[in-house]
Amino acid sequence: MRLPVFAYARPKDFAFTALAAIVIAVLPLVLNDSFFILVLQSLAYLFIVVLGLDILVGWTGHEFTSL
Repeated sequence: MRLPVFAYARPKDFAFTALAAIVIAVLPLVLNDSFFILVLQSLAYLFIVVLGLDILVGWTGHEFTSL
């Protein structure tokens, strides 16, 4: 059984994801600037928050309403 998020994924999509993960892992080793690493770390934290909100709001059907 496949998860719905991977229902239409092709091997090309998995290869692209693996390549992106490798580039992200090697980037701090190539660029040795501490400020750049701090910016990447902050972007990673924000990405985790966005993914959490996407799962909460998009996949569960919960809607935020104003009071």
